[in-house]
Amino acid sequence: MKTLAIFVAVGAFLSTTHSPAATLGIPPAQPLTTGAVEVYHERFRTDIEQEFRMSGGQTFIGEQREDRWIGRSTFQLTEDWRAHALAGGSDSEGSDGAAPMFGAGAEWSVWAEDGAALSLLASTEYVHEITYRKPGGRIGDRDIASEERVESHWEALLGVRASARFDLLRDVALIPYAGVYLNPIQADAEESFRFPSGSGGNDRNVDFEQDGLVGASTGATLTLPRGWFVRGESSFIDRSSYSIGAGWGF
Repeated sequence: MKTLAIFVAVGAFLSTTHSPAATLGIPPAQPLTTGAVEVYHERFRTDIEQEFRMSGGQTFIGEQREDRWIGRSTFQLTEDWRAHALAGGSDSEGSDGAAPMFGAGAEWSVWAEDGAALSLLASTEYVHEITYRKPGGRIGDRDIASEERVESHWEALLGVRASARFDLLRDVALIPYAGVYLNPIQADAEESFRFPSGSGGNDRNVDFEQDGLVGASTGATLTLPRGWFVRGESSFIDRSSYSIGAGWGF
């Protein structure tokens, strides 16, 4: 029986779809008059449980690694509410190249005092059709089928984040933050197989989800004069990741 290579694609904006590509984002201790724009890179690893619907319900767990470049706009709607929208590309290990991704989310500041704040977060992301290919050929008298897998996935983030602000210099402040969240990931893929003769193999559908939902993140934002800022964040527990970014508040 042919053994398949594990091709899985995961990710946020936080997170994040296969999350958190998910990041917790700009903390509320950073004052925004109208909003902010940010560009960031995220790299993460997580375990994905896969089920082959047309193969007797076979299930196995494989590791997923992914790189994402994302642009995100954050809008200050009211004193307590923020919303964001993002777009970018997600490049999974072993894929043919980056696939487009989109996302949106909201944040509610439930408490803020003297530079400290507590916020509730919700966001979602979607990655559209990452493609994986494995060439076939012929070894001796055996035909080896080529494989193609086209996969899309969705992820969500629900969490809470605490932050504090420490003024260092005029117009320069450090804002460390930490949070915990749930980060479900769901995906489906279509796999097709073709032999060198041109005949087809056993095409099949694949469902998969993240093997674990809980995450925690820590990070810090350094605000700079004229509204500029830089930010770094790392995640752990059921997924490990880091993200670095820079942006401008306006």
